[in-house]
Formats: sequence, C-alpha cells, structure tokens
Amino acid sequence: MVALGSQSQADALKVGAAIEEIDILDLQANLETLTAADIRQVYENLLFGSENHLRAFTSVLAQRTGEIYEPQYMDQAAYDAIVAEKHPVRCRPQPGWTWWRPQAVTNNLSRNATAS
Repeated sequence: MVALGSQSQADALKVGAAIEEIDILDLQANLETLTAADIRQVYENLLFGSENHLRAFTSVLAQRTGEIYEPQYMDQAAYDAIVAEKHPVRCRPQPGWTWWRPQAVTNNLSRNATAS
C-alpha cells in the first residue's frame, strides 16, 4: 500500500480510504465481542474517527480529481451509509462533560471570558 500511495496524490487518498475501510471493519468485528463498557467506548470512538477519515479522504479525492472512490473492502451499502452521513451525531456526553468539552475546559473558558 505504501508504494501505491506514493505514486500520486490521488493514489495516496485512495490508500488512505482503503486503510480506513479496513480499520472500520476490524473495529466493527471487535465491537461485536466486547463487553467491557470502557473498552467498547474506546472502540466506538475509534470507529467514529475512522468513519470521519473515510469521508475526508473520499471527499478530497472527489474535489481534487473528480474521481469517485469505489470501496475496496466494505460492501457498497455499508460504505454508502457512512459517506452519506454528512454531520454525524454520535457524541455521547460523558460525566463531567458539557456538550463536547470536558467540564474543566468549559470552566476554564468561562473564567477567561469573565476576566477579560
């Protein structure tokens, strides 16, 4: 894959997308057997990131080359579902988080805003 991705920018984007496909499939397979909540959360976050990366690689490929990426490892329906999700909402608030920021960061931002 490294050799193929080194040939051109378009090839690099295709290899990046293919690697994300593999990561997504691996993470999904592992999620089926995981029972520990904390480990599941880590895998879900990694899956969310890989899906975002897949959308990014394929979007940039289309923008820069006009080429539409064809999935190499995932079935077309699963790939289409991920790519179609423009603004994914999967952030699960965690204890101490306000929206997507940890409470400590939010408190720090609030203190800095009032100090100005």
